[in-house]
Amino acid sequence: MRPEAAQELVTRRCEQLALPTAVPTDVRREFEKVVRLYGDGLFTYDNYTSASREAHRVLEVALKVRFLEHYAAGVPLTIAGAAGLAHPRNFDELRQRLARKAHLRGYRRFNGSLASLMYWARREGYFYGQRNRIRDTMTCKIRNEETHSEFPYVFMPTDALRRLHLVSEMIARLWGADMPSRTIYPGIIERELMVVGKGPLEMEGTQFLLAQLPFVEDDQAHERRWYVVLSAWEEELVMWWMPDVETTSTPVTHLWGPGTWAELREAAARLSATWGVDSAAVPDRTFYVRVVDAAVDYARSAAQVLALRDRRENERWFAVLADAPSDARAHVHRMLGGECRPHGCSCAASLIFERAYRDTVIKHAAETRSVTI
Repeated sequence: MRPEAAQELVTRRCEQLALPTAVPTDVRREFEKVVRLYGDGLFTYDNYTSASREAHRVLEVALKVRFLEHYAAGVPLTIAGAAGLAHPRNFDELRQRLARKAHLRGYRRFNGSLASLMYWARREGYFYGQRNRIRDTMTCKIRNEETHSEFPYVFMPTDALRRLHLVSEMIARLWGADMPSRTIYPGIIERELMVVGKGPLEMEGTQFLLAQLPFVEDDQAHERRWYVVLSAWEEELVMWWMPDVETTSTPVTHLWGPGTWAELREAAARLSATWGVDSAAVPDRTFYVRVVDAAVDYARSAAQVLALRDRRENERWFAVLADAPSDARAHVHRMLGGECRPHGCSCAASLIFERAYRDTVIKHAAETRSVTI
């Protein structure tokens, strides 16, 4: 790569790492120093390693600033059983108070460390997502390993850039903002009205925007099963989507079908005015997983549970909070196999309840669906 092209590429990447204005100026300035270190790695390779390590330091700075902003009216501490409000001038002063047998109300183990700040940020809703919950834990372990290890670390440009993207998204979330990268915090995805035609053979089919229906020419149209769904445009619907279970990485809502090509065109003419595009959140979705004789079904959404007519006498149900249906199903598999505990394991999922009867599941699904809608 020519030097001029390399410099242009690095400059463009650095511009994409600019934190939003919602983040306080002092935090943005600290992170700008890290970004400059990354940019200077073009001339001094060790700067990629320095930028990676400094990114975690600035993340901790951002957490401390957000913590004190959160408790601007006073930090609720309990000292010797007595509740009160503290007004520390800075975070170091707060840590000194915590060291004198005081504890943060509602967070008895909070000690001001990066791990406790990360846990606090998640509990307060600044951080979210089940996969990110695992990433939060690993971030602390990686930072501690890099800080205290006797072995030299060398980060390549791609390693450093990946870390800066992750840290920038975490910092932005502390102030309710999103970064352009949207790697770990995708935000809200926009969903389009999509037509899915499955068949005639297994794993065959087509998909397109509903708006394209009048212009589609398909010589196998009369041999396919047709559906209308709400989905992200880039979701692979032909291969992975199924109407009765959850199998896609992003949420898909079944609106109509199955039907023939003629029925599809008639339904589109009659109902398209009542269908509309929308948006949906990807992380922290509730999935329901049925187990029958140790066989684990695919995960289901609340709507799919309510529509399910197949009932087995010995079925038991698990409700799981996860970012993807595969994570929910994997957690149930590992629980049944004794590989992990219901709570506190390394799965990117959190158990809501286990081994429930259908009536309990239907009640929970009805409540979940009404909240979601």
